[in-house]
Amino acid sequence: MGTVLGKSRAEKVSREVSLMASAASAFKSAPQQNKNGEGNTVPESGQGDDGAASKTENKENAARSNIQNGSTTPRKSPRKSVTNDTEVKAVTKIQSMVRGHQARQQRQKENEMATKIQKQFRKKQQKEKIEPQRRKSIKPEVKDSDEAESEALKKRHEERILRPRPWREDIPGMEENYEQLSKELQENFHAYQNEIDIVKWQSEQYIEQGVMSGTPLPRVLLISSNVPKGNYLLQVAKENPNIIVIQYNFQNGSYDDIIETVKQRLTEYKPECKARSICIYCMGTPGCLYLLYKRCCSSAKLKKGDEQDMVKFWKDMGTLMSKIPPISETIIHVMGCNILGQPTGEMLFQEIEELVKPNIVRLQAPLELSPSGKIMIETYFDFKKYKTWKTKRNTLTSVIDLES
Repeated sequence: MGTVLGKSRAEKVSREVSLMASAASAFKSAPQQNKNGEGNTVPESGQGDDGAASKTENKENAARSNIQNGSTTPRKSPRKSVTNDTEVKAVTKIQSMVRGHQARQQRQKENEMATKIQKQFRKKQQKEKIEPQRRKSIKPEVKDSDEAESEALKKRHEERILRPRPWREDIPGMEENYEQLSKELQENFHAYQNEIDIVKWQSEQYIEQGVMSGTPLPRVLLISSNVPKGNYLLQVAKENPNIIVIQYNFQNGSYDDIIETVKQRLTEYKPECKARSICIYCMGTPGCLYLLYKRCCSSAKLKKGDEQDMVKFWKDMGTLMSKIPPISETIIHVMGCNILGQPTGEMLFQEIEELVKPNIVRLQAPLELSPSGKIMIETYFDFKKYKTWKTKRNTLTSVIDLES
């Protein structure tokens, strides 16, 4: 703003000076007046010589008076001195304004440079105060700006994680308390769930007692079709109406088919009837049962839960078992293989007992030559016929005389 005003003033003064110079040039070209203030006029006819003579006389008289007074230089005209003074004043004024304008511009440049230097210095000083460690850790190697920013963000994130948190450090062992509380909650939840299952099981027990009052509980004998000479095993079974004999298809059957068949036969015996015990006669190896073709039942598969239909089969089997006391007689027997020949067999039985809960069911597979094995055989089979069938089942003869 100051520069604009200075320029306008300089233009105004230069305009005034040009006007004064033009006036002075016009004044010089005009005819000069005499000392009395009368201008030189064109001499009339007859008086020209007398006027010229009077002028010369006046000049001579003025020169003599000057010599008498001690001055030899002629006096300057007052109007010419006035014009020179005004010109000098105008020139000096213009010069002062121009110099002032230049000084103001110089001061403005100096102020701008000073403010810029101060900003840079403050910025540098602030960086040194805030991130002294970061500046020390920076390697002299040249890196891209993106990499430097990513490293700075990572470092800030680590510092944020590791910074002290007094509102959490006041509570000792907070994480341990959380783990303990979660374990306690899980235990309480399982306890409540078990109590609910027990109440449900008791209510089903009372219903079954009312339905089966005065009726003996049946026993179910399941025989796999891949047992050698299994058709003769059907004849070996006891001729007792309380024993339900079922032979299922090993090659093309499924777990659901077995459960549906057992339910149907129990319903034929009596509606809403449950089995006192179930005997599964199938092939197998120590720790594994081959209930169906290419379907091995082991503890590892039951734990993983990959065989969902197998898990469902054992749970449904538990629902078919009776709840009427004595509960010790509610058993699932396994025959036809040495399932308990390895510890994995015991693990399999434990896994099945957990699956059938809340139904209380035990699994047994005693050796046939042991006393408990003899009792198991006599529960489902005619003991003499069973021994005959057992000795002749692997022979080449297709006909077995069970009466011999």
